[in-house]
Amino acid sequence: MPSKKKAKCKDKAKKKAAAAAAAAEKAEKQEELLDSLQSRCAKQEDALLEEAIKLAAAEKEN
Repeated sequence: MPSKKKAKCKDKAKKKAAAAAAAAEKAEKQEELLDSLQSRCAKQEDALLEEAIKLAAAEKEN
């Protein structure tokens, strides 16, 4: 009987370890996605700022 308990316990531990590994992988992918989105957002902000500067300069000339 104790060996069945040990086997059950080992199975649970393996499942928990697999779930933890899957969660860590998912978190890493989400972090990569977030980094990518932040980079794209920063580029768009730079482009908008550049456009705003150009528009302000054009208004100043008129």
